Order: sequence, then structure tokens, then C-alpha cells
Amino acid sequence: MTLPKGWASATVEELAGVDGFVTDGDWVESKDQDPAGEVRLTQLADIGEGDFRNRSARFMTRDAAQRLRCTYLRAGDALIARMPDPIGRACIFPGLGQPAVTAVDVMIWRTDGALADAEWFVRWINSPAIRKAMADGAGGTTRQRIAGGRVKDLELPVPPRAEQRRIVAKLDALTAHLARARAELDRVPVLAASRRRFITRFRCTCRSASRTWATKKARFPKPRKLRARRLRCRSILSSPSNNRNTW
Repeated sequence: MTLPKGWASATVEELAGVDGFVTDGDWVESKDQDPAGEVRLTQLADIGEGDFRNRSARFMTRDAAQRLRCTYLRAGDALIARMPDPIGRACIFPGLGQPAVTAVDVMIWRTDGALADAEWFVRWINSPAIRKAMADGAGGTTRQRIAGGRVKDLELPVPPRAEQRRIVAKLDALTAHLARARAELDRVPVLAASRRRFITRFRCTCRSASRTWATKKARFPKPRKLRARRLRCRSILSSPSNNRNTW
């Protein structure tokens, strides 16, 4: 693949930089967990496509984390899910206000900032091309899983850092625009329902008015009686005596 001028190619592991690292999460079994523990155990359910879902509620003690030599997460780490659904989804760990580690099927990517921006990296990992590469590299009989080594060896086209920031800003603007468009679309059923209610009320009003008019119309004298009454009035008014008693 021909890269634009100034771009390079690097693996996921190389992008972390000399002082960064890429590693699997920790193997934490049920016996190692403690609901009263002060260390949060994040899991696959917490990893969304670009967002940290914060859904799980598993904990362990500091002593257990030390005994298992767990890797503590830092705010800004990229977390990559090695299992569905979908395989390869990634997000930025925002920090939880307490110590946190992650399960073995989640990879931790921590950059030293020399080669890659974490926000750009997560967007690249969530792109259709990289998502397909991860799905193609997955295996397993019961549940698909991609090996950590394969994730580390994935090659990515890498723009300069300034270009990475521009890409992130542009994607953020497009995402915000899409969110506004979706919000407008979500309003369509509400507006349609309001329109239907208005039409229904209008029809009911028209029907009521029609019935009222029909009732009043039935009380009016018929045209023949009206003509006879007008002729009688003319006859009385034109008579010489113009006697009101005859009225």
C-alpha cells in the first residue's frame, strides 16, 4: 500500500513506543475476587466501540492484585477487546477514581506519546479495515478470540502526530454532526404522532360541527313556508289599512 508523504507503517506494539507497552489483561478467577475489594476489575462488557461502558461490577483486594501481579490501568490507556462482540472494539479508559485492572481478554495499549496519539489509535483500531483484519485473525471453536500476539503484530499506516490530531478533530466534528442528525430523526415519530393527534381532533371537530349544523338546519322552515310567509307580509304591508292586528 502506497502511503501519503510523511506517513509510516508500524505495528500496534511499535506504536506504543520505547517507554510504552502492549499487554494482555490479568487472569483473575472468581476465587480471586472480593465484592468488598477496593480494586475494580474491568471486563469485556465495559469495552465499547469508542466509549467505556462502565457496566461491570467486579472487585478484588489490593493484596490479591499484588499477588497476581496485576497491571494497574491508567487514564488514557487504550483497551482492546479480544473477544466479541465485535472482536477488536477499543476505547479509552477514562479513569474511575479508584485502582483498576482488567480481565485477560482485554489488551492494554499504553503509549509513551512519541509516535501515536491514543485517541487516534482507538479510532484506527475501530475502523472497518482493522476490525476486519482482527476478525480474520480470530479463531476458536466455541467463542471466537484473537490472540494477543496477532494484535501486537497488526500493521497500521501512521500519519505524523499533527495529522493524527487533525484526523481526531475532524472525526469528532463528524460524530457530533451525526449525533445531531440522529436526534432530529428521533424527533420524527414524536412529530408524526402530534400531527396525527391534530388531524384526529380536527376531524372530530368537523364531524361535531356538521352534526350541529344538521340539527339547526332541521329546525329551519322549509323554503315553501318561507315564501308563503314573505308573500303574506307583503300583502299586509301593501293593504290600505295596514292593520297590525291582522299580523
